[in-house]
Amino acid sequence: MSRLVERVGLAKGAGLFEGAGLYKYGTFDPLSLDPYLLFDAQTSMRGTLEAFTLDLDPANPLSLDVITATRAGIATVTSASGTVVAASPNTVRVDYSLGYPAILVEPSSINLVENSTAFQTNGNVTQQSGIDAPDGTNTATRISNISGASGTVSASSVASSISPSSEITGSIYLRGEAGKVVRLHVKRYNTGTYATTPVASFLLTGEWQRYESPSFTLNSDNINAAVTIRNDSSGTAESVDVWGGQIETGSVATSFIPTAGGDAAARTRNADQLSLSTSVTSSFFSSTDGGTFYAEFVPRDVLSEQWYLLAGQDTNRRFMYSNTNNAHLRAFDGTTVRTFGSDMVANQLNRAAFTYTATTQEGSLDGATVMPLAHNGNYLTTSRLYLSSPVGDKQMNGYLKRLIFWPTPSDNL
Repeated sequence: MSRLVERVGLAKGAGLFEGAGLYKYGTFDPLSLDPYLLFDAQTSMRGTLEAFTLDLDPANPLSLDVITATRAGIATVTSASGTVVAASPNTVRVDYSLGYPAILVEPSSINLVENSTAFQTNGNVTQQSGIDAPDGTNTATRISNISGASGTVSASSVASSISPSSEITGSIYLRGEAGKVVRLHVKRYNTGTYATTPVASFLLTGEWQRYESPSFTLNSDNINAAVTIRNDSSGTAESVDVWGGQIETGSVATSFIPTAGGDAAARTRNADQLSLSTSVTSSFFSSTDGGTFYAEFVPRDVLSEQWYLLAGQDTNRRFMYSNTNNAHLRAFDGTTVRTFGSDMVANQLNRAAFTYTATTQEGSLDGATVMPLAHNGNYLTTSRLYLSSPVGDKQMNGYLKRLIFWPTPSDNL
């Protein structure tokens, strides 16, 4: 956790701060902080209502009203009740699949399975339709008799056409008897040269859960693929409810994209473009004083492509972004790169703080110590703030739990 959010703004009984820093004692929950409090002491005569700041908190939906969202077409989220629901176009997607509300931000993706509720079976497997599904409909299927010891007893959600030599990931919703095990993998289907594919075993919980297979790179003569549920010597389930088959390119799955036909355009979820307008940004950014950001986020992928968590109006103002092919979190002012002190961890809550003045920049990930580097002044002239990418093709794949900005630099990250 960043030391910025472990510092208490008031000293014991005195209401004073020590020098230019803030008095510290005990462990403090950042979610209980008044975001104005930390810097009121440093700004002296500036009152709470005058200390303009930003606090985007999905647990407080009204705080998200300042975000301009652009995303046409279909998309889904998991609601607070655990149901998969459609997200309206051009809205911020608040998702509860992590167990708490978070802004879901994803790049564009296509579900290559043409019908996400249809399954093909192999061996003596039987199907029963009309089962209650995660989206509240009766479109799920119960697959039975998968208890054979051979992988030839299986059920598959099939992508009928796919680009050869591409990396793909499969995902699907499953429900079965708690404590039983099923096996899941994505592989080439029917035609082309077979290559060994990674298989994952999953413990069922008795409730609907979304499961993701390990990614797999197709051979050059593979033109279709399937995400397959099966049972063999490592599995124990005899039947399982299935719904929402999805195959997409890339190393990790994105949120569910419903499909029911062969139209590829209808199977595309467009990227989330989230930003704060110039009028909103100008209300809390200072062109002279600098500032401090604090973010809590869960990245799905930290290694493959470069992506932005937080940026200004162009690529010379990257407050928090990933570096391609490693887990570093960085900042970039167009001249100098600031690497935050430790590496991000995928599928885990990461906490980052970044501060800047007219001449310096400094960033910390999960409290790692870093020293200031030079800043050329570009951060001060940010006119529009983007949650993710300003250039349209570097969206993060993951969740933003909290974003706070103070209009004052800090020396205590």
